[in-house]
Amino acid sequence: MIKQFIIEDAALAQKMDSISTHLTSEWIDELAKNIIASNFPLEKKRDLFASAFHLVEHEDILEGILNLWAIALMLKHAETPFPMKIDAVRQLLKDSTVTDDRLNDWVRYVWLDVTGIDDDMLSFLAVDVRNHAKNRLDPDLLEYLNSPKFY
Repeated sequence: MIKQFIIEDAALAQKMDSISTHLTSEWIDELAKNIIASNFPLEKKRDLFASAFHLVEHEDILEGILNLWAIALMLKHAETPFPMKIDAVRQLLKDSTVTDDRLNDWVRYVWLDVTGIDDDMLSFLAVDVRNHAKNRLDPDLLEYLNSPKFY
């Protein structure tokens, strides 16, 4: 089932095929980032995330990690309504399965690595992240989110 979505990318296909034997948080991080970075249409990416969620169901920590990266995908694509993006990030900030280290990695990825996310939206979300996670963020990230760029 999964291969029908990822024939074009052999490396990603191998990752998805072996998911059931590699269910570690680091592996899930890498898989999700590869899905986001792939050139697949949004619908394929959503299907891949749905398949991955199905494989890790009942594993709260792994579901939380996938959710984190699914939100990054949502932020990247304009089709998702702005209020839905805001709500997703706010829920993420409340998610007890998201460790401080993972949150810092996610913030670095979304604000520094991912291209195509609307700058106005990032500015708006930076306020939420600063206000709701300031005690969880590394000082350099907090300083970056406090820069005039996000006001």
